[in-house]
Amino acid sequence: MTEQPPTVTVVIPTYNSSGTLQLSLETVLWQDFTDFEVWVVGDGCTDDSKTIVSSFGDTRVHWVNLSVNSGTPSMPRNEALRRARGRLVAYLGHDDLWFPWHLSELVDCIEKSNCDLAFSLGVMLGPEGAVGTFTLPKTAWDRKAAISPSNWLHRKNLIVAGSSPSSLATFLTLASAKNLSLRCKRREPPSFSSIVFLLFKGTDSLLGECSWLRGIRQTISASAISTT
Repeated sequence: MTEQPPTVTVVIPTYNSSGTLQLSLETVLWQDFTDFEVWVVGDGCTDDSKTIVSSFGDTRVHWVNLSVNSGTPSMPRNEALRRARGRLVAYLGHDDLWFPWHLSELVDCIEKSNCDLAFSLGVMLGPEGAVGTFTLPKTAWDRKAAISPSNWLHRKNLIVAGSSPSSLATFLTLASAKNLSLRCKRREPPSFSSIVFLLFKGTDSLLGECSWLRGIRQTISASAISTT
């Protein structure tokens, strides 16, 4: 019997940040929407990221490491997209966190609205607390806008249909963000789902970042328990 493909493929590019990667993966595996696969792709990692991924013992989570460091998350993302089996694609940075309802809310949003891309509200956190928020740029191309795909969910055929190897290789670089926005307009405009994911930035060390991420995760866990 042929295995049914998952609804969602989660793409996580990473480079030598196993401490934060572990915490980010935990927030994927605590999702209340469970029909997904995860592709963690190392950009030539030399740390213990492979061991961290394997430690979860979850068959939905896959690891591959590029042989050469490209210096950008674009190449690892594209390798994951080549392997993706889901009809929907979500992204997560190796130092970002999702609330437990992140995927379920975005999947519900994209299905009900019949759009090609749905997105959530992003919150940037630093040692002093929240330092900013973002969604999508107000225009198709805005160099000053903070762009992170960690709050996106889109249909896979949005980027696969008509893509050449060269265009796929540059997907999710700043240069291709405009093209993605324009492709979304071919059907319905992107839809907003009022949920939040957390992006941590501004620490002086990986150890400090792991500490803050762990604290954020515990706070979210307590909040989720109190509302059930």
